[in-house]
Amino acid sequence: MTIGNSLASCNFNGNAVKSSFFLYRNVTSQYNDTKTLDAVRKLVPDYMQEDSLESLLKWFKGFMHWMPANLVCGNCNSGTNNAKDTGFMQRKLEIGDSWKIPKTEVYTCNLCGAMQYFPRHNEVLKIGNSRIGRCGEWSILFGAVLNSLSYQSRIVQDYLDHCWNEVIVDGRWVHVDSTLDYPTSLDHPHYYEKNWGKKYLYVLSFSSDQVEDVTQRYTQDWESVLLRRQDLKETGSDTQLGSISDLQNLYCSIKIS
Repeated sequence: MTIGNSLASCNFNGNAVKSSFFLYRNVTSQYNDTKTLDAVRKLVPDYMQEDSLESLLKWFKGFMHWMPANLVCGNCNSGTNNAKDTGFMQRKLEIGDSWKIPKTEVYTCNLCGAMQYFPRHNEVLKIGNSRIGRCGEWSILFGAVLNSLSYQSRIVQDYLDHCWNEVIVDGRWVHVDSTLDYPTSLDHPHYYEKNWGKKYLYVLSFSSDQVEDVTQRYTQDWESVLLRRQDLKETGSDTQLGSISDLQNLYCSIKIS
């Protein structure tokens, strides 16, 4: 995973925020759809449906498959360490016109011309059918799994390069990341800052009808976060958020499509 350590790598501007709000408003609306949740529940083995979060995380890690950013051509792989010899495929993006598949990654082998397509699905059932993705697909589907089993769950986005879930446990929101190994995957909110060198600007959580700034939960250096926000404000950058009520009004004004 490529970790964004600088403000320059922070994908946070007016357009990015509006785009993410539109996406998550539609994605999380699926968590309220009875037919979708019924179908998702059927993905989970019967013996797992009453199990702990620990068991669900371990099951899900085996259920899903990780899509690497760099693909090796299966036709040309010679088993060497040279990128050209192993047939690393060139990637390009095809932009879609719907939140359901906003983009498709197209991989082409320079040696044999073989092609592979990776549509970035945001529909829960499409992800459940393909069982492959990166943190976006994993968090969307795992959030649906949790909600289908009567947990209350939402999605969290750090606007650097990662997203995960939160779930209510004993009356509080708890970090849960299905892409990580247990026990790191559960209630380790400072993991990214400590181990990946994350330097947050904003970390937002999304449910079907609410957006919340949860940055403080994920940092042990809140003062530095505030300084970064102030630095951007002084540069006149289009990255400053309004009040939480402004965020909420913007989010809820988005029509579900």
